[in-house]
Parts: sequence; C-alpha cells; structure tokens
Amino acid sequence: MSSLPDHRYNKVREKGFTLLEILVAFVVLALSLTVIFQIFSRGTRNLSLANDYNRAIIVAQNQLARLNGVDKIEPGESSGVTEDGIRWHRVITEYEETENDGFHQNYPLVNVEITTQWKTLGKDYHFSLKTRRIAGMD
Repeated sequence: MSSLPDHRYNKVREKGFTLLEILVAFVVLALSLTVIFQIFSRGTRNLSLANDYNRAIIVAQNQLARLNGVDKIEPGESSGVTEDGIRWHRVITEYEETENDGFHQNYPLVNVEITTQWKTLGKDYHFSLKTRRIAGMD
C-alpha cells in the first residue's frame, strides 16, 4: 500500500467548473444585464421626454412670436394642433394694474398665457408660458 496521495482525482477535479459554479455565474450575469437594460431604458425614456418638452417650448415661443408683428393685441383665445400632435392654447387678457407704477397708464398691457399639451409614453404632459406684452398704441 502506498502512502502517496492519488493525484489522478485532484487533476480531474481541477480541469473544469462545477455545475453549481456555472449556475451562480449565469445568475450574476443575468442580474447584471437586467440592471444595465433598466438603466438604458430609463435613459432612453428620459431623452424622449426631454425632446418632447423642447418641442413644446418651441411651439409656445412660436405662438408668442406671432404677436410681435401685430399692431394691436386684442384680448381673446385661440388654439390649434401642430403636425406632431402638440396642442396649444393661447389666452390674452387685459392687464389689471395692482401697483400704481404709472407704466400701465402710458402703455396698455395684456397678459399672455400659452399652454402646450402632449402625450408621451401614455402620459399627458403640459407646459405653460406666461408673460405681459404692450397691447399697442390707441
């Protein structure tokens, strides 16, 4: 009988991975990929929403810019829809002076509010732009 250890058993054991080690590696890989895909998906969704906000702001600014060429801005409402589905609504009301600053007496002012609405990924969003404009000279 030999007192030397059997090296054949140790060599066979060191050649590969056990089934348990492979399963643990796959679970770690699957969890890692799931987290990476969720981060990527959230980033893509936020980028889409930011792009829609940018387009809504441009629509509101364009509606405000249309008032620049008007000689006298009259109170009233108007609305419409852009080609890409952004709804806008413009409300012009007379400015009521709260402080006696004298500016309103010399230059008639109006309040302008433009609201844009759109739907992204099944949710409704809106953006409002409010300002005052000189209504024009009488």
